[in-house]
This record gives sequence, C-alpha cells and structure tokens, in this order.
Amino acid sequence: MANELKIQWNIGNDCNYNCGYCHTDLKNGSNPFPNLDKLRVGLDNIVGQTQPVSLIQLELTGGEITQSPAIKEFLVTKIPKINFRIYSNGSADVAWWEEIGPNLYQIDLTYHPSSDLTHFVSVVRAINKIAGEGLNIIIAAPHDDWDKAIQAYVELKSFNPTLQMLYSNFARGNNNYFGYTKSQWSQFRTLSGIEEFKTKEFKKVHRLNNFYGHLCWAGVEQIVINNFGDVYRGWCFSGTSLGNIFNNTFVLDAKPKPCPKNQCNNGFDLDVRKSEQSWGMA
Repeated sequence: MANELKIQWNIGNDCNYNCGYCHTDLKNGSNPFPNLDKLRVGLDNIVGQTQPVSLIQLELTGGEITQSPAIKEFLVTKIPKINFRIYSNGSADVAWWEEIGPNLYQIDLTYHPSSDLTHFVSVVRAINKIAGEGLNIIIAAPHDDWDKAIQAYVELKSFNPTLQMLYSNFARGNNNYFGYTKSQWSQFRTLSGIEEFKTKEFKKVHRLNNFYGHLCWAGVEQIVINNFGDVYRGWCFSGTSLGNIFNNTFVLDAKPKPCPKNQCNNGFDLDVRKSEQSWGMA
C-alpha cells in the first residue's frame, strides 16, 4: 500500500449557481451533501481502511461544498492524517474563508462571469493572506461571456489565475470545446502565455492520452468517490467498484493494473502514476 493516498470525492451536487456550461448532474441538488452522522461514518471508514497510509490528501468537489454546514464542521477541526483540498466558486463570505482557510492545504476557486466579481476579489485577497501558495484561481471563460471573463483575469492577474476554456461536453468526455472564435483563442494564448500543445486540454481534445496496456496506479495511490459513496480507481470507472464508504468497507488494490482504456480524459486521473511504454510491465 502507498504511503500517501490521493482521494477526490464528489461529495454532493447541490450548487447555488446555475451556469449553463455546467452539466446538470453537478448542480441540480438531486444528491444532497451527507449529514453530519453520515459524513462521520464515511470519513471514519476512509481512515480505518487505509491504516498503513501515513497521509491522505482528500479533495472535496461538488456542487458547492461551502453550502454544507456538516462539511464545514469537519473542515474546522483537523482530522488525523487527512489534509483537505476544496473546490469552490468563492461565493461564501469572507468570514467563512477566514475560519476554514488555515485548515486547508489547497483552495481552488473558480470565478464564473455571472457572479459578483467584487465579492470574488475580496475573497481571493482574504484567502491569499492565509493560504498564499495554496490558493489556485481559475477564471471560467465562456465563449458567450468572454469580455467579463477577461476583465476578471486582468483584475486578478497578480494572483496568477488560469484562464479556462470550456468544454461543450463538460463531465461527458471533456474533449470538445465550445465554439470559440479565432480572436478569442488568440487572446487566450496572448494573455496566458501558454503553448496550447503542452496543455492537458490539448492532449484531451486531440486524443493523445492513450495509456492502454500501461500499468496505472489508480486504485493504489488514488481513488475517487461518487455522490453515493461508491469507491472507484478513477473517474474512468475502470474495473469494478472497490466498495462503498458508507455501507461497506472498501479495499485498495495491492498492485497497479494495466489500463483498459484507449483515452484518459480526466485531469485527476491523468495525474496518477503510470508506467511508460510497458504494456503491463513495470
């Protein structure tokens, strides 16, 4: 078993925003956040079933998790061997972030052009005083609300934001962009200074992430958990479920397994260790 385990938990789908580019499964509230008792069961099981692991890096995604009082209670108090990272739209008030921020190893904030930029900037400034390098800012850049996204990018430039081009099939493949104009793509390259062919997004769109037959440490060094507590190796859902954190114990893989997919399209899955040119041999 690995010394460190990364977990990404899509813990609920209740969101206070209704962005058109976000898939309804991630925002319609059909799978509410766990209550406090259920959350305790899940976290206790995570800790108990990973005893040899010395550190768990637990990433919480939603939905908008700042909407959950139960999650906040756990973030306020440190849990042994678990470090929390959260993904948020930054809509919670500054006081929320000042209370929770010191207990997080990473905070990923995404600005959506339909939201209040003044509030978002105030949150960023408050968190930056607490988290410093642990703050990651993303500017969602819809093709049909481009100017507001660019305004936010320029205003937040000193905090090193990432300008994020968006997929028309977000959460359903993540490999087809919306219909951005040539001018928008040109401005993206100029502002970000990114060589497009070096990005994860370029590799997704051009189907370059083929690890079929290579050993993958998903299930050993990382797992994902869906809204229902089901545990999988990655968001590719390869193989069978490893168990459930609420109803059953889950079991990590003892060794890496050959990748059965011809494409790896999720950013979290792409980060896990893989062998190179090995075809099932380390």
